[in-house]
Amino acid sequence: MKERRIILSLLFAWLLTGCAATQRSIGAKRDNAALHDMETLKKVCRKSPNYGKRVQVFGGSLSINRESEAAKDLWRTMLGMEVESCGMGGAKFALDTVRGRVTNLGAQNGLTAHTDYNCIQSQVRWYARPDCDIYVLWCSTNDCTQGDPVGLPTDCSEADGYDESKRNTQCGGINWSVRHLRTLNPKAKIYLFDSLPYFQNPRGYSREPQPDGATLWQYVRAQRECAKRQGVKVLHQFDCPVVSDPSAGFYMPDRLHLTEVGYSHIAPLQVWFLATEESPF
Repeated sequence: MKERRIILSLLFAWLLTGCAATQRSIGAKRDNAALHDMETLKKVCRKSPNYGKRVQVFGGSLSINRESEAAKDLWRTMLGMEVESCGMGGAKFALDTVRGRVTNLGAQNGLTAHTDYNCIQSQVRWYARPDCDIYVLWCSTNDCTQGDPVGLPTDCSEADGYDESKRNTQCGGINWSVRHLRTLNPKAKIYLFDSLPYFQNPRGYSREPQPDGATLWQYVRAQRECAKRQGVKVLHQFDCPVVSDPSAGFYMPDRLHLTEVGYSHIAPLQVWFLATEESPF
């Protein structure tokens, strides 16, 4: 327990070094040498039952962009993981057969091409491997920005008899994906990374209702509710303090996608979660 408190302190210190504005706002003062001492985290990782596991990642552009390798490289270094990225830009959980874009899946990551709807359900359907140890469902912002229904945590679950028509909601897409993965490999672990905030408008970061549509926070709450109902562990990325300041250099000019620096600063938190199954927030 003491070791975990120490490493959490180190993780938050790591975050604070990357964002001077956040550091000033909470009056944080840390010794610079200690900030980058990751030896304790390495010890936690080496003891983790997830060390050396095979991981597949499904999601939108935030899970697949070249810059995301800055985070995944830390997974590989600290946890000895074999990481395969199966995401695609623009992907969301909802299976939108009305407005959805049929595309050539696999184009961004060298996978076998399949023509299907560009959604995370399609990625899971075509690319999930039965010999994988861990599946990561990295929630995108696309359900929110493309206006797909949030849905209910019971969509496409045993509660509604696995109603396939509910796959067109974010919740239905999450539940369908989890069920498919568990059927494919009952022994594998499934983790959900909830959506990172974006700063194009208040809908992307505010927890207060907005007049121009559902907020990302509403989608994130539903993501967490689905995961809880399914018994899936969640990394609360939406709450990550390092990405709470869009002017700190962690976002690209579109104020939605992370820079390599942004990924490098959320990476220790992802590593902690993958090692311990505990969200730091």
